[in-house]
Amino acid sequence: MSVEQPKRVTVWWNDAHATKESIDHKDAVGKYHAPYPVATIGWLVKDDKEGVSIAHSWNPPNGKFEPWDYRDLHFFPRGTITKVEVLAVEVAKRRKK
Repeated sequence: MSVEQPKRVTVWWNDAHATKESIDHKDAVGKYHAPYPVATIGWLVKDDKEGVSIAHSWNPPNGKFEPWDYRDLHFFPRGTITKVEVLAVEVAKRRKK
């Protein structure tokens, strides 16, 4: 049985953050006053106006899970996302013995 795999994607997003640093004046905030760019890779579960959901594990249909089993979900709100890239996947051909 041939199964079409979900797309594998890289989600580029801006992360909010906290620091334990102290500053002595509001003008000293400098490098802390910006989001941290992050890239996260996974199986695309959903991409809509609300955001993007990816999974870090995917089990193809095998009679135990219907139709597919996604695990370790991660949701990115649309406003944090800067780019979603579909990853190229090369399928290795089996060598004849």
